[in-house]
Amino acid sequence: QVFSILIIISIIFSSIMTGSTFIFELRRIEMNMSNEIEYLISSQYSALVNGLWNYDYLLLQALLDGLCMHPYVNYAAISENGVIIIESGKRLSDIEITTSNLELRREAGEYDVLGILNYQINSKLIAADILRQIIISFIIQILGLLLLILIIYILFSVNVTRHLSFIASFISKYDDLTQAPVLSLKKTNHNDELDILVVSINEMNKKLYQAMENLKESEEINKVLIDEAPDAVLMLDYDIMRIISCNLKAIEMFGYSKLELMQTEINSFIKIEDVNGFKEKIELKTLIENTLNWKTISAQCRIIDSKQEIKSCELRMTRLSRKDRKILRVSLLDISERVKAEKTVAESLREKELLLKEVNHRTKNNMQIMISLMNIHSSSAKNSETKSMLNEMIGRISAMALVHERFNEVDDVSRINLSSYLADLIDGIKQAF
Repeated sequence: QVFSILIIISIIFSSIMTGSTFIFELRRIEMNMSNEIEYLISSQYSALVNGLWNYDYLLLQALLDGLCMHPYVNYAAISENGVIIIESGKRLSDIEITTSNLELRREAGEYDVLGILNYQINSKLIAADILRQIIISFIIQILGLLLLILIIYILFSVNVTRHLSFIASFISKYDDLTQAPVLSLKKTNHNDELDILVVSINEMNKKLYQAMENLKESEEINKVLIDEAPDAVLMLDYDIMRIISCNLKAIEMFGYSKLELMQTEINSFIKIEDVNGFKEKIELKTLIENTLNWKTISAQCRIIDSKQEIKSCELRMTRLSRKDRKILRVSLLDISERVKAEKTVAESLREKELLLKEVNHRTKNNMQIMISLMNIHSSSAKNSETKSMLNEMIGRISAMALVHERFNEVDDVSRINLSSYLADLIDGIKQAF
């Protein structure tokens, strides 16, 4: 392509130069021919005047024939009083006639016009001759340029193209350049562009090999980290809503093969229950769309495995930094046992709360019964000492019952409002006495 463009440019340049040369040469030769013919006429001027003066038509005819023998003069004639008296050659109708007066000089300095010399310069013939010469020169130039380009092409093919083809075949031969041997050309090292290119390719291979090794090592580390992770890890493509990769824990948790997981829509086996930061219940697709805004979202969900068993999981979703695709990392931690334990603890706590309420209720009733029985014995006692002892016991039990009542009214049993307790205690003592 480069050499084709060079040939076209050379032809265009030669054409422009040839056209310019043609115009310049045409004007130059026409001017030279005019000067040359005028010089020829001036050298025969006196002979023409004498011939006219002596009416020597043979001499005039010979002179006109001699003038027409010039290669670019095709017609010559002498006229007198507008009438051609003698002529030579063939007149062309589309070429302009040039005229020159034939004058006889008198002794007093006056001139008598004896006749007019008419001649015609064949400008078409001049142009044709020049064009022929220009075409020959143009062809020689084109042939010279083509020969030069051919020589350059051969030299370029031998010294450059052959090596470039070898480099191209070397690169295409090895799909993995990291496995390719060191590139070298069968030429003397001159530190030219080809040598620099070879050095650059070899350096690129070294760096590429090192980068591939680092990438493989990084991939192996990431694979081990992901496969050995306690969480099930899924890679989700948002555009197709399908899983594109998963770790061993995910295969174990769902009970499906990796291919089956990749062929199933994710919302068919993951159901969202509760999302951190959201009061209302949302769907999985909405959760994913919120994650696309570069948010990391946690949620509790239920999954359905291959045996149609339901497991409770803690879900964490994060978008990966990929510009070309919307990839999300979904990690699932099985919390089924924890949920069961929490339910068991909650049920046990409810039972203990019921038992504690029952104990507190019975304690309160027993204290009231004791106070009532002591009030009965105190009212029927005749001994003042016995009555005083029973009333003291009633006061103590009432104080204990009041503390017990206060404990049941507050959430924090480690402390009690002393001022409120003392006010109620004093009111009770007043009522008792």
